[in-house]
Amino acid sequence: MSLRVRPASAGDAAAAGQAGYAAWLKGISPIVPAEARGRVTEESFASFVREIPEQILIAERAGVVAGLGATERGDNHISDIWVAPGHEGAGIGTALVRDLEKRIADRGYDNVTISVLSDNARALSLYRHLGYGLVSKGPEFDIHLGCDLETSFLMKDLTAGSE
Repeated sequence: MSLRVRPASAGDAAAAGQAGYAAWLKGISPIVPAEARGRVTEESFASFVREIPEQILIAERAGVVAGLGATERGDNHISDIWVAPGHEGAGIGTALVRDLEKRIADRGYDNVTISVLSDNARALSLYRHLGYGLVSKGPEFDIHLGCDLETSFLMKDLTAGSE
């Protein structure tokens, strides 16, 4: 199936909201405190896309929104990578990370950072595979969930050449 990564538009909000929320339910919801789970909804993802589409990339697989990635603050930090469950293992996460890395390099940054829940083994494995190294690990307050979560902070040097 063909894979295309492109800039988001506000019109992607509903489909990206569905994809992001499905990914969150499968991968993140089970590893966060129960009292925090209700704070994230499909609308949380949709409004994110409507508010800052210029910081978001959409991955389409066979014309369907299969995932999204973002640099929420427009800097060198990848804030979000979400791949809908039916599209995992198809290279979507890799494509989103690589395209975001290109955007970050074009902004003039020499490195890229990403934070991930330390218990999210699948995501950690992907980022390590893509050349990210662990910088630190510890509790970090998540403003969206309103609680501290054990988080791994990773970085990749963009000047060393990619695989």
